[in-house]
Formats: sequence, C-alpha cells, structure tokens
Amino acid sequence: MNTGSMQNRIIVLTLVCGLVSAFAIGGFAFSEIWTLTKQQALEKLASETRLMATQFAAGYRTIEEDLRAVASTPPVQGLVRAAENDGEDPKDGSTTEDLHARLATIFSSILSNRPEYIQFRLIEAQQDGRELVHVFRSDFGLRTVRPGKLKAVGSENYFAVGMSANLNQLVFSNVSFLAADNADGGQRVPILRGMLPVDDPLGTRFGVLVIDVDYKKMLEAAFLNISPSSQVIAVNGNGDYMENLPGEQGLERNLFIFGDDAYQPNSLVNAYLKSGRSEGLIEEDTSFAYFSHVANKSRQTSAALGIIQQISKAELFSNANKLGIRVAGVGLIIILVCAVGTAIAGREFIRPLIKLAKQIETKDNKELIRELPDDRNDEVGYLALAIKQRTQALIESKAEASALVDHVAEGVIMIDDQGRIEKFNPAAEQIFGFSQEEVLGKNVGMLMPEKMASVHDTFLTTRNSQNEGDGWRSLREQEGLKKNGETVPIELSVSTLTLNDRRRYIGVVRDITERRAIEQMRDQFVSTVSHEMRTPLTSIRGTLVLANNLSKDGSVPETIAKMMELALKNSERLNLLVNDILDLEKLRSGKMSFDMEPVDLNDQAQEAVDLNQHFAQGRNVSLETVKDQNAAVTVADKHRLQQVLSNLISNAAKFSPENGTVQVKVTANKDKVTISVIDTGMGIPESFQPYIFDPFSQAGGAECKAKGGTGLGLNITKRMVEGMEGNIGFVSEEGVGTTFNIEFPAGEGHFANQSEENVVARSNRM
Repeated sequence: MNTGSMQNRIIVLTLVCGLVSAFAIGGFAFSEIWTLTKQQALEKLASETRLMATQFAAGYRTIEEDLRAVASTPPVQGLVRAAENDGEDPKDGSTTEDLHARLATIFSSILSNRPEYIQFRLIEAQQDGRELVHVFRSDFGLRTVRPGKLKAVGSENYFAVGMSANLNQLVFSNVSFLAADNADGGQRVPILRGMLPVDDPLGTRFGVLVIDVDYKKMLEAAFLNISPSSQVIAVNGNGDYMENLPGEQGLERNLFIFGDDAYQPNSLVNAYLKSGRSEGLIEEDTSFAYFSHVANKSRQTSAALGIIQQISKAELFSNANKLGIRVAGVGLIIILVCAVGTAIAGREFIRPLIKLAKQIETKDNKELIRELPDDRNDEVGYLALAIKQRTQALIESKAEASALVDHVAEGVIMIDDQGRIEKFNPAAEQIFGFSQEEVLGKNVGMLMPEKMASVHDTFLTTRNSQNEGDGWRSLREQEGLKKNGETVPIELSVSTLTLNDRRRYIGVVRDITERRAIEQMRDQFVSTVSHEMRTPLTSIRGTLVLANNLSKDGSVPETIAKMMELALKNSERLNLLVNDILDLEKLRSGKMSFDMEPVDLNDQAQEAVDLNQHFAQGRNVSLETVKDQNAAVTVADKHRLQQVLSNLISNAAKFSPENGTVQVKVTANKDKVTISVIDTGMGIPESFQPYIFDPFSQAGGAECKAKGGTGLGLNITKRMVEGMEGNIGFVSEEGVGTTFNIEFPAGEGHFANQSEENVVARSNRM
C-alpha cells in the first residue's frame, strides 16, 4: 500500500470533505441569507408603507380634533341653549348674534392655522339646512358671510350624510369638485367635507358642523411629510387616488376622482380595492407593491384611505443579490473564521447595546441626553442619536405644553378624583392670590366659599361614580375665595378626562369682576337716561314748543325766535336719541315685548303715509301708497310696525330731492308679503352699504351729516323687524335712489288648516 498515496488520498479526502462541507454550508448559508434578506426587504417595504399610512391618518385626525374641539366650545353650546330660549343663552345672557360672532372668530382662528381648510360652517338642522355661521378663505383673506348671504343647503347630499350620523359620530362626504371663487377660469377644487352633528342635551339634532377641506392639499401635505422616493399611491374606498411618481426634476403628483372625465384606471388601485384586506402584498411581473389601510374611526368609504407603495424587484432585492455574491466569494474563508470569531466578536458587539439599555433604564431624560454615546460612528451611535433626538423632542413637547398652560390668560386648575390640586398655573395664582406651592396636594375646596366647599366632596363622589367618557363639560358663574378671604366672581368651565386609568378634572377659571362692573355701569347708565334725562327733556321740549308758538305773533325779536326754534330742534333730536338708546337697550336685553296679531299691510301702509304726511310736507316731499290688489295679511305688532315704517319713511323723505316722491308699496303672494319704502334720493354709497344696519353708523359726507339723526334708527328697525319674525333688506344705487324691503310670512299660507286658538297662541309666543 502506497503510504504517500494513502496520505494523498487522506489529504484529498480531507480537502474534498472540506470543499463539500464548504459548498454545502456556504450554499445553505447563501440560500438562507438570500431568503432572509428578501423577507427583510419585503418587511421593510411593509413597514415603510405602514409608517406612511400613519402620516396620512394625521389629516383625518386633525379634522376630527378640530370638529370636536369646536363642538365643545361655549358659543356652540350657547347656540344650542339659545335655540330653546328665544334666541338668548340662559347661562350668560348672550344673544344669538353675539354667539354667531364668537363662533365666527373661532372658525377664523382654525382656518388661519389650516391652509388646507377652505371653509368652516355651522348648519342648522331645521329650516332646510340654513347656514348659521359661515367663514371661508378668499384671495383677500378669511371672510365671514353676513347673515343675509347665508344659504340653505338642505338639498345637498353631504348635509343628508351629516344629519344621518349618530350622536357624536364623525362622518365624511364623498370627494367632489367645487368651483373656487378665487381661482382663475373657475378652477375646480376637490372637496372632502368632515361633519360632526351637534345635538341638544335631550338628543335632538340642532345642527351640523362642516369643514370643507381641499383634498388635494391634504394629501400633498402628507406626501411632503414622508418625502417618498418611490411610487406611492393614496387611495380611498371610492377609488379616488393620488399618485407620487418619481421624476427627474422632482415628484409629480396627480389626483384622480372616480367618475370624473379625467379619471385614469390603475391596476394597483383596482387590486387594492378588490382585496378587501387591511394590508397585503401585490406582486406583478417586475415589481412588488405593498398596501396598508389608514386607521381611523370613520366608516365612510371616502375616509377609508389606503397607501400603496410600489418598488421594482431589482431595486428591492439589490442588497440580497449583492450579499449573495459576497457570500459566495468569501464563503470558504468565513466558514473557517466564523466558528472562532463569532463568539468573540458577538460578545464585543453586544456589549455596547447592553450598556445602552442600562442607561435608558436607569437614567432620567436629561442625564440620558448627556451620556448617550451618540458620537460613535456605528449602528450603536446611530441608535443613540435617534434615542437622543426622540428624548429631546419629548422634553421640548412637555416644556411647550407646560408653557402653554403657564401663559394662558385664564386660570387652569387640575385636580384628581379626590379633589386634590395637581396643577395651578400663574393666571390662577393671580386670580386667587395663592402660589402654586401653597395649593399643590391640597383640596380644591380651599378656593371656594364655605357653603360651596362643604358640598364639593359629595358632588365629586357622585361625579366619580358616573360612567362618563372623556369630554364631559360644564360652564357656570360662581364665587371663588381668594387668599385674603375676599370672594371674587369667576366664570368656571370644568372638563373631565382620564389619564393613566384615573379620572382628572380640569377647571378653566376667568375673573369676571370687570365684566360685572361693566354690566352694572351699563344698567346704571340706562337707568340714568330713563329717569334723570327723559322727564327734564319732556318738560324742556314742552316749554320750547309753547314759547315758539307765542313768538309767532312777532313780539319776540327775530334773532331770539331763531335761537328758540334751534333749541326746540335740538331738544327734539336729543329726545329722539334718548328714546333710541332705551329702545336699543330693550332689544339687546330681550325686554321689548311684541303684541302680535293679524294685520293687513295695505292698511298699515296707508296709516303710515297718513301719520308721516306732515313731516314729508315740511321737506317738500310727497308720499304715495301703492297697495296690492289682494289682502296682504301677516302677523305683526301694529305699534312696532308703524315705528319701523315711520323711521324708513322719514329717512326716505330726508334724503329725497325737493318735490320728490316717496312710495310705500305692498306686494303679496301665497308665501310672503312685502312692504317697500322707495325713494329717488342720493342713494347709499357702495362702500357704506355693508355697515348700514350697524349702530351709530352714518354715511360720510357733509350732505349726509346735515340731515341729522342718531345713527341708531336702522339698527333698531332691523332688530324690531326680526323680533316680529320678519326680514329687512335694501337695494340702492348712488344718484338713483334706495328701496328698503320688509318681508313677513303670508298670513293665509302660514296659518292654513289651523284653528283660531292656535293662531292666537302663536301670536302670543311672538
């Protein structure tokens, strides 16, 4: 036997075994690594797609948060209460007009911070979906639609969707095109409407809050946040989609609305819609695509958004292919070295991660930021840097939230379910005189008068036993107790929320001492005007009338007679101002009563002309009555209606040319009756027309000022007309004339098939 040959054979056998083992292990390792890398690539694709989906969900969350925040604001809740209380909020006496103005301010604030929002509206459930408050975005900034321009949208599909929503349920409309008023050539804007119903405490639908969102801007904002480098498609349940296509000069995004002429079918979109799953993989010949559903609470298909990311197979598996080549090239060497090196290297590699984990576990946030090894140029350093950035962002977010509470103008007090104070901001310190250190951990009863503090714990126990979700609200005025023992009038808004499975109560406190003082001053002023000025003015005017009559026989010098005549005119003007102020205060406080009864406007028009004939003749103006050939019956207060018509007729006579004619015209149909006061005077300047009904407003110009007046007449007229459930408007052209139109529901159509008792009952309620 050839020993050398045997040796060679052993050597060859050993080499063959080594080579076979190397190729077997290497081939197996290559196959496993390639498979694992492929799976990781697909998992990365899926993970990136899910992460993108969370970014797109933010747009819907923002709409929901804004709607729910506005629904809980005092103006919205005040309007709900005012609807059941003849237009006045029983909690603070705010009128519907006041609440509309405050709500418009809130809408404007939200629109100014949401560039994708086009308009914000509150739509009433009754009266064919009439808009109560409407703020929209234009080329000239944010604009509030005046009451006379508000529309009824009851026939719109989206309104029906909002009205059919359950209590506290957020709903979305389908995406549709809206012609933008500020777009050249009538550019169409894709609109997604988010809607939240508003119900009264008994569950009756009061209205719907609606946000019109530029759907394209909302999706583009999400694309900008994720900055995708591959093809990404955002598609909703209706098939509307926006695609992000990588291009040489940047990213081009197109939005396609299903059913539109420009809609282009897409195979990935069709596959996603047919799948019926929340996420999954779509494989095509040369590419993979992964889709993930955007999680949100809405059930509408327009809000069922999905994200599809497509990537070519070559790009997706490039790392796997490269790794396979490297494994095949150095496999034999790695097999020999790995057995020894893996244990040593693995131990060294894992040591920094173990140290990093201990630092995260034992250090507070500030210490952790200082000691993290973010200067390492490896994965541990990258991980440490990411943890540092996330921790720093958390600290800054907490600081911002604390600064927001500390700098808010109202006092903010948070208590636990036992009534112990956990938060007491600087504004609360200023209101009550206590420092934060003096109240933290103590019962909130120390900030209440004795009677209220004695029942607070019982109230809190009862409240804790009730099964309430986050968002409970209450708003009331009461007395607070300062550190020096004095009481302070406050407005308190209380809300409840759950943090870490424990209920908390947050009170927002506003010092209303100044408001109470202003209200008292206003009441004192009205009382003074009513009791201290009216009686002397009546006496002075009577004396001046008598003196002027006696001076007509020529016994008084002409100069003195003119002065007495001027004094009489000024006393009449002052008496008119006092009466206007008192009427305005009655209307504002809701103390003016209306004696409603069926009236014929034909008769009222003739009576108004007869009563004002003397005044018109003094201005060399003729009055003319134009009656409708049919009866123009409605329900109104005769006395207040004559006051309204006298005001409009006197204004028309004052601004009519000499020898001019003022017409009082009546028209009637089955739905409404109208009485119009028409003059051929100078007209109302276009720039002043939006303010014509504002109190103390008068058009500029010497000629207008010379006509006199308090600037309150038209404001009082408008309030009286609306108090009788009518509407007033006008049409005016400078140099041509002005027509004021007063509309009332027609009596015949309004009271058809009703008994006489029902008509009388309705009249009394008015």
